[in-house]
Amino acid sequence: MTRKNNNYNSSAIALAMIAIFAVAFFLGFAANDMIASVTPLPQPELISDLKDRTATANVVAVTDSGQGVIGKANIEIVPGKGRILVNTNPFIEPDTQLSAETAVSYALNYTRKSIRDHDIIVSFSMTDLQGNNLNINGQVIGGPSAGAALTVATIAALENRQIREDVAMTGTVEADGVIGKIGGVIEKADAAGKAGINIFLVPTGQAISTYYEKEVQTDTSGPFQVKRVRYVPKTINLNNYTTEQWNMTTYEIPRIEDALKYVIE
Repeated sequence: MTRKNNNYNSSAIALAMIAIFAVAFFLGFAANDMIASVTPLPQPELISDLKDRTATANVVAVTDSGQGVIGKANIEIVPGKGRILVNTNPFIEPDTQLSAETAVSYALNYTRKSIRDHDIIVSFSMTDLQGNNLNINGQVIGGPSAGAALTVATIAALENRQIREDVAMTGTVEADGVIGKIGGVIEKADAAGKAGINIFLVPTGQAISTYYEKEVQTDTSGPFQVKRVRYVPKTINLNNYTTEQWNMTTYEIPRIEDALKYVIE
């Protein structure tokens, strides 16, 4: 009886070892197959051309007094140490600086470029509708609404491509390339139209805009006149408005990739 049990146990152990070996072999084969099927991501390409690269995109903004202004977002790539440098003349608010960093980071990821041996310099030059240079008037550029334009300009500079001069855009940029909403879209559209821009790009959802129109009602009571002022909300189709007023077409753009189709030649 003991001898049969020993033979049975030996057979069971042998079968178990064979099964374990087979499972291990199968798992190892499957793992190797999975590893072999994974395609490694391409490494970022170093910019080896030491010749300076530049790009300029039209941007629009609204002053503290509510006036639309147009200007340039300038990108320069020069030999350096991999830094993102923001020129603070005119004065740049912190959220604008953060927007510039987000724009450059997304552009580097999108183009798969590396600036390990280069610096990217971001600067702005703004003018009012009379052509006066706002850089010398103590103006402060604030808000992240130039983020999308900065991103497009950086991509153009990294790829050594040209930007159309008859296109202006406004919108923030998120880390994933989504273009976010901004304020003052009608004032910005007027600034772009007066400057002779042909195509105006706005974030998705802002081609239909609501603004407030001032209404003054005067009531007479004896020798007295009482004026009542109220602001009535109005809805406007921005493309219809810019086409009629400035012969300028307005398009909505959800992502940076969509803006590139209109801006980069």
